[in-house]
Amino acid sequence: VRIQVPVGVSYNADLHLVEELMLQSAKAVPRVLATPAPAVWLHEFGDNSVNFIIQCWIMDPEEGVGNVRSEVLKKVWRAFQENGIEIPFP
Repeated sequence: VRIQVPVGVSYNADLHLVEELMLQSAKAVPRVLATPAPAVWLHEFGDNSVNFIIQCWIMDPEEGVGNVRSEVLKKVWRAFQENGIEIPFP
């Protein structure tokens, strides 16, 4: 099952670094499959943020999908804080 995880970042962010951190975060979640590999797509330029979608796959959706999304987001949060990436708010 494919999981989509939306993430918005500041327009001041280094987009290459942002993509790398999101990929690393998704790969660090044990239930996220290595094949097919996670991917990060630039989704849109929003009013307050540059919006991405992390695409990742899991084998066992019966164990829950929201908990995987939550783990990915928590890892992204920590990685962004450690690297000075801002998640903006209106």
